Amino acid sequence: MARIRSIKPGFFTSEDVAELPLRARLTWIGLWTHCDDQGRAKDNVKLIKAAVWPLDQVTLSDIEDDLATLAKCGRIVRYEVDGKNYLAVTNWHDHQSPNRPTRSKLPPPPEESGSTHAQSSEPAVSKHGGLMSGEEGIGEEGRGARARDNPPPEHCPKHPSGTLDPCGACGTAKRQRAKWEAEQSGRSKLADLERQRLELKAARMAVAACRICDSDGYRTQPDGTRGGVCDHVRREPGARERAFAATEGAAS
Repeated sequence: MARIRSIKPGFFTSEDVAELPLRARLTWIGLWTHCDDQGRAKDNVKLIKAAVWPLDQVTLSDIEDDLATLAKCGRIVRYEVDGKNYLAVTNWHDHQSPNRPTRSKLPPPPEESGSTHAQSSEPAVSKHGGLMSGEEGIGEEGRGARARDNPPPEHCPKHPSGTLDPCGACGTAKRQRAKWEAEQSGRSKLADLERQRLELKAARMAVAACRICDSDGYRTQPDGTRGGVCDHVRREPGARERAFAATEGAAS
């Protein structure tokens, strides 16, 4: 179901946004209206096509390319839970602040499960639709940005440089800092996995598009025997290995 969302003027003057292909930008904005109030949706190109591009000559393959681009650029996170695919808009509350947010029926990305960051990005809602006690006055944008980018202090405000006799607040601060570092590490690992996935996809497409090499990136001789490594594979070190892994994955 489409939802009313807002867009900031700074979107159109952002240099980072300008680096995205035009169609990917529109798909990204469309996802804002398609995702629930916590920025999550099923990772299903057919559903996204129906919701975002119902009247345009945009193919399912086009949408998949847009999603891959958005994931590569860190605009969305694609993940799997219990065999089902989902996506989440990265830093959702930096972009949207629903007036009466409802809880998501979809699972959060793995790196957010059970973390304080996930709890802060999905505030408790009262029966009247407002935020529960303790949430008033805290901007969604500021809260999301703080949890994402700024490491929490390792010590309490009374002992900013540490102390030989740590207090209880120092212990809490230390645990929060450790949790933040673990979350940062998880995001980095997810980014690496996504990069590897895109490299495999690119290698598979390059081999499939080549008319003079086989599925492993080797030239095929006129007599049908295997020759040397194809030029497009030779130009990109490691491409043959990635292409082989990609074709193996496609066959399994």
